[in-house]
Amino acid sequence: MNPLALKQVVARETLLKEVAKKPALFANDTVVGVAIQNQGNLAKLTYPAREILPMSLNTLKAHANDWQVQGWQELDELRLHALEKVTSTRAADNSPKPGTKADLEQRVESLTKERDDALEDLALLTDAYYRAMQNARSYAKDSKRTDLIQRCADDEVELRAMTSILHIRLGGKR
Repeated sequence: MNPLALKQVVARETLLKEVAKKPALFANDTVVGVAIQNQGNLAKLTYPAREILPMSLNTLKAHANDWQVQGWQELDELRLHALEKVTSTRAADNSPKPGTKADLEQRVESLTKERDDALEDLALLTDAYYRAMQNARSYAKDSKRTDLIQRCADDEVELRAMTSILHIRLGGKR
């Protein structure tokens, strides 16, 4: 194996391990950010400070596999891990600082969406509930048993009173 090529593979491996361990240091480094985006960019990487020179992807793969069994696969897995770490670090950096106006606005927006979703679910459940009550009333009438009809009517009055506040809040009419 060519010693210069081995040095290039090891230098890339070392860089990827550092990026994965300390992604905050590399989150704003555009050279590294571009290099970890895909395999070709990793091969083309030029990073003079670390003595990394560009090479073709096939050359990098061949030398990585000469370096160790599954060498290219391990190097690519390191690249993907580094990419994941840098991406999550960037996302965390873009979120507003806790307690700031932007953070509170984001929380209000999130809670408003949760509330609206819950009210929509509640409206669907209420409609299903009232349909079930109508079916119960219909079944009671079909039975022609006066005690069952009266019991169903009493229960319906009580249940409607319990759920009437929901209709006021949702604007529903029953």
